[in-house]
Amino acid sequence: MPFANVSIDPTTGTVSITALPDSWGSQTFTITADDGQSEFNQATRTFSLNIQAVNDPPVFVLSGDLMLEENFVGTATVSATPGPVPADESSQGVTYSLDPPTVSFANVSIDPATGEVSVTALPDASGTQTFTVTANDGQSENNTFSQTFTLSIRAVNNPPTFSLSGDVIVEENFPTTERVQVTPDPVPADEQDQVVIYRLSPSSVPFANVHIDSLSGTILITAVQDSFGAQTFTVTADDGQAENNIATATFTLIVRSVNNAPTFSTSGDLLLEEDFSGTATVNVIPDPVPDNERDQQLRYSLNPASVGFAALTFNTFTGMVEVRALPDANGSQEFVITADDGQAENNLATDTFLLVVQPVNDVPAFVLDVNTLELEEDFEGTATVNALPEPVPADEQNQQVVYRLVPDSVPFARFDFDSTNGQLRISALPNAHGEASMMMIADDGQDSLNLDTARFVLRILSTNDPPTFSLSGDLTLPWNFPGTEEVILTPDPVPADEQDQQVSYSLEPANISFARLSFDSQTGRVSFMAEPDSFGSQVFTITANDGQDMNHTASASFTFTVLPPEPTSLRINCGADRDMAFGQYLFIADTFHFGGDVFYNPHIKDVLQTTWDELYRSERNAPSGVNTFEYDIPLRNGKYIVYLHFAETYWGAFGGGCCGNLGQRVFNVEVEGTPELVGFDILEHVGPMTALVQQVPVSIADGSLHLKFKALQDRPAIKAIEILTPADSATSISMIQNPNNPFVDPIYEFGTEPTPGDGNMLIYPNPVPDDMTILLENRMEGLLEVFVYDSFGKRYKEFTIDKKERYATFTLPVDDLIPGYYAIQVVDPNTGFSIARKFWKITR
Repeated sequence: MPFANVSIDPTTGTVSITALPDSWGSQTFTITADDGQSEFNQATRTFSLNIQAVNDPPVFVLSGDLMLEENFVGTATVSATPGPVPADESSQGVTYSLDPPTVSFANVSIDPATGEVSVTALPDASGTQTFTVTANDGQSENNTFSQTFTLSIRAVNNPPTFSLSGDVIVEENFPTTERVQVTPDPVPADEQDQVVIYRLSPSSVPFANVHIDSLSGTILITAVQDSFGAQTFTVTADDGQAENNIATATFTLIVRSVNNAPTFSTSGDLLLEEDFSGTATVNVIPDPVPDNERDQQLRYSLNPASVGFAALTFNTFTGMVEVRALPDANGSQEFVITADDGQAENNLATDTFLLVVQPVNDVPAFVLDVNTLELEEDFEGTATVNALPEPVPADEQNQQVVYRLVPDSVPFARFDFDSTNGQLRISALPNAHGEASMMMIADDGQDSLNLDTARFVLRILSTNDPPTFSLSGDLTLPWNFPGTEEVILTPDPVPADEQDQQVSYSLEPANISFARLSFDSQTGRVSFMAEPDSFGSQVFTITANDGQDMNHTASASFTFTVLPPEPTSLRINCGADRDMAFGQYLFIADTFHFGGDVFYNPHIKDVLQTTWDELYRSERNAPSGVNTFEYDIPLRNGKYIVYLHFAETYWGAFGGGCCGNLGQRVFNVEVEGTPELVGFDILEHVGPMTALVQQVPVSIADGSLHLKFKALQDRPAIKAIEILTPADSATSISMIQNPNNPFVDPIYEFGTEPTPGDGNMLIYPNPVPDDMTILLENRMEGLLEVFVYDSFGKRYKEFTIDKKERYATFTLPVDDLIPGYYAIQVVDPNTGFSIARKFWKITR
């Protein structure tokens, strides 16, 4: 049978059954007994064999116990090897478990699929534990199987491990104390009482001071002057145990070679006084130099290189500073001396010193502008002696200097002394003289060196006093004054020592033409009597003479004036050789002229713009090649209006000239030295054979009217001159109609009523006394500009009118204009074109 071993004893019929491993099943067996007979020899019986299936426990074996040391490395394992598995249980899944699952002295884990136990170390942990590994095939019976193993971790001493803070890299002559710190690793609890000792190898080096604290392991490093090098040090820790008692770590010390700064010291600060003498010095004292830097070349510099209060000299090779005084200078300054050894690094070193020049008061030095002042008795005005201060130091500018004079007065002169600036003003005392030695003292009010002095000699020489006197004053007398008028001389007081001098008087000039005079040379009195119908003015000088060698004369002047009669108008018919009456006014024959020729043309018949043709037939003009002529007309001082009458009766006129072109006669006219007509061309103003009158107001102050005519082209010429007082200004012949020669001047329209015309401008009345009415007839409407000019072309008025109809009437006041000729012009402001123009005149 496949699931059991079955055998039968043939003699007894006993059936024996033994198990086959892990086999089961059922079977019905038939036992046959056979007695060997021929028949009925057999008999049979049956029985059933039923072997039920029973689960086998999941047996296994372990690899054995684990014996380990504390802090073992890696993973230790205990493996489970399963026993044979019946074929009918090969599909069972076995799960392994561990008891206890953990311990405190190791990391223990089991693979539930394989039963392998893994053990890793816990730091510094040790102990012993028996573990049970159980396999479970998950059946209802006989499903578990267990085996045990023992884990033993033997305690082992830990080396005293530690870490260092790191390498040390410093520069030569480093100023600090460098530290290498030991940081022990964590110590197991069972080793806390161990004492660790640290040591250093090598224990010393020549280029640095190295010291280790054996208990803490701290290493202190300080510089050895001017030394450098490199060394790797080993730090060893020893906890004194029998095993694993040593731990080491290394660090490197590097001291880099570095150039030493060229350090030095100075000899010290300088404390000096202003204006000190000689030379003060500051010296540089170099510090010791390392042997490997002795060939370096040092150069020194100074900052600041100069100051305003001292003269400095600096030696760049030695660093020595020489200090000399500057006049009156003081101050303080901190200086920096820098040494440079020319290397790439640490090449500079500095030190400072303080220079103090303390202020010292300077005497308020001054000089006088004179050493000896010599004057004459009774000198005029004021003589001065002035203190001239020497330059004052800047720090003493605010000192107040007070001057004193010793002595402060003398009996022979008057002193006015200004103590603030040392100016002595000396004026004369009448008839006093003498000599004194004077001293001026300046005091600046300081505690020391506050005084300075200067001396001078004042000498006033005795001199003769001129015989001065005063006069009763100027004399201004009317024309043909009556009786006798006098100028009285009064001598000034005479010094006592000059009382016996004899004074005589003289008069200059001794005579005049416009009065009779007599002079008394003993008294200096001047007497005047009128010279009939004469006038004039003269400055007289009376001189007194006392007969001495010096200062023997004195003079005084007075003006004697006989006034001319009251101003009257004067009319001159230029070029005429006789007086002529025009209307009721007399034009005298040509007179008071200097230079020039006369010209008369009897063929002139009709001169436009005048009814007095005869007045324009003669003229005065300049001779050929001379180009100028003048008038010097005597007048009483006062205001006048000069009327200059011109007409071009040659060029372009009957009796001479080929044509009447502009520029053929051009000249200037000066009145009282002032150019009144410049580049004057008669033809430019009115054309030939036309009267032209120019008005010039003048004010006479010297008794004479001066006129000058100067040619620019051809000859200057003048027909007549009227010199009228303001009261007579309306009587100019240019404003009066000649009843014997009726003539209508085409540029004037006379009447009492306006007569409108097409495109006309009418003025009435004309001539105009005070106000004028203007009628403008024109088709234009709107704003128009109106201008008023005098006969010279000077603009006197301008205004705007609003013309709304063809005929426009407006009133123009002219009471502010002097009598004479004028023109009015109306202009379109949009185009600038003239719309209407009219000439008119003012009479009063």
